[in-house]
Amino acid sequence: MYTPSTFQSSPQPRPGDLIEIFRPAYQHWAIYIGNGYVIHLTSDGGSDEISGIVMSSSTVVAVVKKELLSAVAGDNKYCVNNTADNKRNRLPVRQILQNAEAKVGNRIRYSVTTANCEHFVKGLRYGRAESSQVENVVVGTSVVGVAAAAIIGAIVTIITSVNRQR
Repeated sequence: MYTPSTFQSSPQPRPGDLIEIFRPAYQHWAIYIGNGYVIHLTSDGGSDEISGIVMSSSTVVAVVKKELLSAVAGDNKYCVNNTADNKRNRLPVRQILQNAEAKVGNRIRYSVTTANCEHFVKGLRYGRAESSQVENVVVGTSVVGVAAAAIIGAIVTIITSVNRQR
């Protein structure tokens, strides 16, 4: 995964490429369709998701928009990020573009954990919706949960041991 601090200049996007846009607290995703345009899942009001936190808590429906990449990215850095190609088969570009164009204007249920902008564009490119941002949070939460359970288990073992010695 790219991060703003390790951002490298990306190749010129090609139709069907996934575009990762680095917002201050999260990444917004779009799919490049050519001639400077992207299609993305966003709030009804503006040209981005407002913020992942605000949208996830206050919006249950988002809209699919076709906009200039420069307008969607604004002052934020972005890159082509097709790294999931390493583990997924990409659909034919013509199919990706047709499916994306067919969704423009549609209102879609939004969920930060199961149906966000990354899920949307990866579903278009690979035929399977997924979000590395969500997967990373879930894995991180699981690791913290396992560590907490291990600590609690150790404390219980110590307390049980001390009680037995009394």
